[in-house]
Amino acid sequence: MADVKISQLPAATTPLAGTEQIPLVQSTTTKQITVSNLLTAANLGTPTAINLTNATNVPVNQATGILAVNRGGTGTATPSLVQGTNIAVTGTWPNQTISATGTAAGDVTGPASATDNAVARFNNTTGQVIQNSGVIINDSGEVTVGVWKGTEVTVPYGGTGASTLTGVLKGNGQSAISAAVAGTDFVAPGGALGTPSSGTATNLTGLPLTTGVTGTLPIANGGTNATTAATARSNILPSYAGNANKVLAVNAGATDVEYVSVGGTGSVTDVSVVSANGLAGTVATSTTTPAITLSTTVTGVVKGNGTALSAATAGTDYVAPGGALGTPSSGTLTNTTGLPLTTGVTGLLPVANGGTGTATPAIVAGTNVTVSGTWPNQTINATAGGSGTVTSVGGTGTVNGLTLTGTVTTSGNLTLGGTLDLSAPPAIGGTVAAAITGTTVTASTKFVGTNFDAAGSGGGGLRTSGGSNCLQWGGGGGVNLTLDGAFNMNPANASISIAPTGTGTLTINPATAGTINNMAIGGTTPAAGAFTTLSATTAIGVASGGTGATTLAGAGIATLTGTETLTNKTIEAGTFTNGYTEEVATANTSTAYTIDLAGGSVQILTLTGNCTYTFPTPVAGKSFILIQKQDGTGSRTVTWPASVDWPSATAPTLTATASKADKFVFTAIDGSNWLGSVAGQNYTV
Repeated sequence: MADVKISQLPAATTPLAGTEQIPLVQSTTTKQITVSNLLTAANLGTPTAINLTNATNVPVNQATGILAVNRGGTGTATPSLVQGTNIAVTGTWPNQTISATGTAAGDVTGPASATDNAVARFNNTTGQVIQNSGVIINDSGEVTVGVWKGTEVTVPYGGTGASTLTGVLKGNGQSAISAAVAGTDFVAPGGALGTPSSGTATNLTGLPLTTGVTGTLPIANGGTNATTAATARSNILPSYAGNANKVLAVNAGATDVEYVSVGGTGSVTDVSVVSANGLAGTVATSTTTPAITLSTTVTGVVKGNGTALSAATAGTDYVAPGGALGTPSSGTLTNTTGLPLTTGVTGLLPVANGGTGTATPAIVAGTNVTVSGTWPNQTINATAGGSGTVTSVGGTGTVNGLTLTGTVTTSGNLTLGGTLDLSAPPAIGGTVAAAITGTTVTASTKFVGTNFDAAGSGGGGLRTSGGSNCLQWGGGGGVNLTLDGAFNMNPANASISIAPTGTGTLTINPATAGTINNMAIGGTTPAAGAFTTLSATTAIGVASGGTGATTLAGAGIATLTGTETLTNKTIEAGTFTNGYTEEVATANTSTAYTIDLAGGSVQILTLTGNCTYTFPTPVAGKSFILIQKQDGTGSRTVTWPASVDWPSATAPTLTATASKADKFVFTAIDGSNWLGSVAGQNYTV
């Protein structure tokens, strides 16, 4: 242990036993002493001045002097309690006893027991008797009381100065607290903050940013310091300058964002199609050049909901083929075929649309014409004619290989000989040569002038080889042209054009039964004059393009002004303007009622008893509306047919209030079920 400083020695870790030895210097000589001898023999003496701080294990029994009161002592070597008024002290210090001896006025007595921590209170006015109370002050100073029975506790004493208060409170800074007024003393929940000239709002929630807020919120306060999105992006994001076609990304240190250039190329290595939303697909080539074919898993009519495709329901999502459109009050029907004109069509078809424009058509007699009978069986007859005698007719010359010779006075013959040469067609009816195409000769104008003169007083005609007239014309300027017998033009695409320019009348009236086949009336250029009546002595058969009847009603043809009913007919791609009207059936139900849609597709029924319904047989696409009304009694119930299918298999609860109505819609989806739905309830009707 040589050359070891005391400060380098380890500290003692156990209490001293007294036998430990420590060195000390006495009279310049180093000696040893045990701890017990040091504590027993050592004496601190009476220093003239010394401060002993935080001393422990000081041998007090060896201390001398008097410890002053201000040092925690008694200040005397012979302390003793001194008795006072009504107090007796017996014994000597430190064993003295204190006892009360007085019984004079003012002495206080109390109960034999009390509640722990209860506040004592006087029991009467003598001031000498105390009693228990319900006011508790625990060891932590917390006060527990019962019901306050006094007057209002004022503000200086910790109260509010009021007996009743409701809502938010406010103080006047002096002696009272009262109810605060919303909008004056505080901002009510949901209220506006007003327009302060300046201020600091801290930790606000529910602030109505759409109203009452002006200015821009700085970036330092969590805003963008801008009033437009473009300015906000410019304020928050890094500068756009020099960063065209770059993308925003987190920097390498993950401390901020920056614009970086991106690029790269690649190839598709595999492609597949996932079936979803009613679509499926196949991939013919799933590598770099995929060939994808999409298909649908839906059968039948398809409908979309904006996201997926699914099967449409006939009668709900579309009108099924064969479904009835009802009876529209008006509408526009375009490109319709198969329209049943015998029923359900009203109004008049204008002439411009291929109709007559009237419900009572009739042919009007003109000059030299009489009309008899009524529509559609009217007869047109000519009342005027002409007669005369041919005095001289001569023929000479050759045209296109044909030579006319001979002279006719009151009688005689003209001879036409030679062979007709059509290599250079003559002009027929004008100055332009006739066009010859196949078996058709087309003249540039009608027959006029010297080309075919029918102005003779005796008229003229064409005869057959047997001498019978087949075509005759009136003489003396007459306008009648008569066709007798058969006149056949059979070549393909041949036509006869009859185009009157005046007020003449075309009459086709076989003397005996005959046939007019494939006659076209009309063309691209309207004929001058008016066609008023087409008469037939018998009905034109259906096989010949007729109706097989002599009247519209008999033919089952719908008129444009009459009222007919369409039965089992289909209108395709019809457009109705101004809506349409469905037939309405109104009745009382009693306790059983059978709905017949022949009476109307809108059924307005009043429940006059607890009713059991019978519905018609469902037909896919058929539907009807039921307006069901409670009578004046109300609370009538209904038993629905088993064929009715309600949503979630739960029939609706009927409105039970008297005279109130519910609206239901029923749609057939097949031949077995009606889909029922509630369109509205509790109507006043």
